[in-house]
Amino acid sequence: MTGRILKSKIILHDQGQYLGDLYTKSPRFVRRYIEFTFRSVDAAIVLGVAAKKTYENLLNEKRVFVVPGAVKDTKATGKSPSKRSGQGGLTILYFSFLTPAKGIWTAMKAASVVAREQQECRFIFAGPFDSRKTEDDIKQFVKNNDLSNK
Repeated sequence: MTGRILKSKIILHDQGQYLGDLYTKSPRFVRRYIEFTFRSVDAAIVLGVAAKKTYENLLNEKRVFVVPGAVKDTKATGKSPSKRSGQGGLTILYFSFLTPAKGIWTAMKAASVVAREQQECRFIFAGPFDSRKTEDDIKQFVKNNDLSNK
């Protein structure tokens, strides 16, 4: 529903770690809510065929795309990141637990590289911190890398 209101596509990126367990181990009303939520999803990008199987009952198979765990650097391909006209630059959303186990430091380091090369960009990091220390370390990283206005 959010995608329709904002006239945007909802595309998930999943490594397939928890969705299957969440769905199968949840009470019936939670499973129904997950199904309802997935009706608004336009596509899912998953890492590996095994992760794709997790989506069998939630999303049409043609809308689940399997990709390798790494992609070529856009600089190496000669292509620049796409920009939607009139949107004021690139917006990157990181939506996950803000924890080293979920790759927060990889994302933060990538954000600093992108911010240096792409003047008009903004980053949205959304999710709970795993600890006060991680929160403090991230705030210090943002300050040290001049990312607070991004």
